[in-house]
Amino acid sequence: MKTLKPVRIGLTRGASADFNGMCIAFLLICFLTTGCVMVKLKKEVNQGQASTILVGRVSTDFPGKGPVVVAAYAMHQGKREVEHYSILHDFGEFELMVREGNYYVFAYWDKNSNLIYDADEPAGQYGDIEMVFAPAGGVVPEINIAIPEKVQNIDVPYGFEISSVKPDTFHSRLAGAKIDLDDELFSEENGIKGFWEPVSFFKEIGGNIYFLEEYDPQKIPILFIHGAADTYRSWKYFIDNIDRTRFQPWLFYYPSGTRIQSMANLLSWKLGNLQIKYNFDQLYITAHSMGGLVARSFIMDYDGFIPYVKLFVSLATPWGGVRMAEHGVKQSPVAIPCWIDMQPESAFIQSLYRKKCPRPSAFTCFTATGEAGIHFDQIMTEPLLCPVSWTAGLSQRPR
Repeated sequence: MKTLKPVRIGLTRGASADFNGMCIAFLLICFLTTGCVMVKLKKEVNQGQASTILVGRVSTDFPGKGPVVVAAYAMHQGKREVEHYSILHDFGEFELMVREGNYYVFAYWDKNSNLIYDADEPAGQYGDIEMVFAPAGGVVPEINIAIPEKVQNIDVPYGFEISSVKPDTFHSRLAGAKIDLDDELFSEENGIKGFWEPVSFFKEIGGNIYFLEEYDPQKIPILFIHGAADTYRSWKYFIDNIDRTRFQPWLFYYPSGTRIQSMANLLSWKLGNLQIKYNFDQLYITAHSMGGLVARSFIMDYDGFIPYVKLFVSLATPWGGVRMAEHGVKQSPVAIPCWIDMQPESAFIQSLYRKKCPRPSAFTCFTATGEAGIHFDQIMTEPLLCPVSWTAGLSQRPR
């Protein structure tokens, strides 16, 4: 048994304006609604605190085409019930969110993409039909599954249906999945959902690094990290105006309402798997608003493992936190998890300055105030995509 070891907010507005607006809106909801919104939010927060993330990798010795399905299921009154499943476009890493309990985890090559385990589909199961115990909260690692080329008997019957609800489009949760910038995954609705309903967002969409083109070892990756309640449709100008003969855009898409440190850990997990696969030696990071806090937390905590990070560009990041987040935590019946971290005196904000930040080869900051904010046409004339010197205009500068 496996147990846990301690182990449209656009870019044209400033980060504080973004957060202040969302906090004010939330507090108004508290006073004006009948309580349905608050009940839903409280349920969402409680579910997040009681959930565990199972992480691992699916491997095989043979090439294959078609999605790989990974699922965690529990036994209830003699029936198998899937708690969560993930679809991958290839063999590799996965994450599953489950409630406290005992689970079996298996994976199979879904040749016909019907979310049903059929007789001719190779499959594998974690351990020797080993049960995984998921405590409340945290991460259970190393749930690794090997799928042999020949059909293997596992503790799942043929014809087992993963889900009766079949999505119109399968979105892979494997790092490096290709996507179009106009994909519905990046809708404004989903960006808002990632902030107000981070658990539902993670269960339905996950957190991932997406590619807009096939990986090219001759191009330097630029990893974009969005801010609160945002998606990459608002980054279109940036992405359309980088030199695509020299650079390739990568997009870290995550539920922005969750705790910031956990998203830094997810970023490390996803980048680590891409590094194993592609062995790239350079990476530039461009982050907006709260995304800059995710990036700095990632750099601070994983400095010794990420020598490939050569440039970090921060756009309107609230390095000293946001005072309205503090008001939201103190005055609302329930708080969005990231608000706890965004408070100016929070343990998370203080942790960012516990030591001098291990700088990449270059680090630059752009700030925004009021509605004038950052203008793309001004920024794009700056040498963002080559080594630059330290610049900042913050009341509390990163150190």
